[in-house]
Amino acid sequence: MPKGTHPQGNYQLHDDYVTHWHAWYQIAHLIPRDLKIWEAFYCKGNFMNSGDIWGHWGHDVIHEDIDFYKEDRGDIVISNPPFSGAEKVLDRLINVLDKPFILLMPSDRLNRQWFIKNYINNPHLMFLVPSKRPAFCKVVDGNIVDFKRGQQTSGFSCYFYCYKMADKLQMNIPIDKNLLFLPYKTIDDAAAKVISIWENVGGPA
Repeated sequence: MPKGTHPQGNYQLHDDYVTHWHAWYQIAHLIPRDLKIWEAFYCKGNFMNSGDIWGHWGHDVIHEDIDFYKEDRGDIVISNPPFSGAEKVLDRLINVLDKPFILLMPSDRLNRQWFIKNYINNPHLMFLVPSKRPAFCKVVDGNIVDFKRGQQTSGFSCYFYCYKMADKLQMNIPIDKNLLFLPYKTIDDAAAKVISIWENVGGPA
């Protein structure tokens, strides 16, 4: 893992995290099932990953160990990409592939100079604000580590960054709005099924 510097000493940059099921549950009802999802950032191990979750909710999903920077799969990308590579990921999806996507990323990426310069006025970008902060489970050697059972939020805010999704999402979107707040979703039968599987395969509740 690449090392960096920190005022308190050296640290190791770690980009392998699986997204807690509750984050995807907040948008699951908005995604039409006739769209094939590409979960473009492969994460596999002794846990339930995002590809598994979307599959259990009846979506056709591609989640394979393939190179995102060489491949183009599915109709839309839905993923939690490596945060350290956000600029490069957006460049490929928007400028190279021109591909619709929903990416779960920290809200502070909106303040980065590269984002302001290249994307702040892009008319095809829209941001969905979750009703609660998502949780991310650190993965080391295929196992979830450093995650307290029952923890469902992270220490920072995230948005769903959407590109060319306004005419695809199953929701009414005001024509002049690009920042929308998602209402809180109660647990239904679909979520309960995923919770049961998530816990049984070793994912935190």
